Amino acid sequence: MHREIRRANYNFERQLADNIKKDTMSFYAYVRCKAKAKINVGPLVYKDGEVISLAEDMSEEFNKFFIGVFTN
Repeated sequence: MHREIRRANYNFERQLADNIKKDTMSFYAYVRCKAKAKINVGPLVYKDGEVISLAEDMSEEFNKFFIGVFTN
């Protein structure tokens, strides 16, 4: 039983690798689901100590920052 599961998993991964040039989304979706670390952003802290923990507020702050850094 375990041998068949390992063989099926190997064949699935092999197929993903063989089709990576045609189907990159499936490959990276599989890699992301196998990743052990989940990356989260926040909370953000201002210099005065105010904490921003809501995702919408953090995205607005990042937007303000990147608008000031990048130019056309």
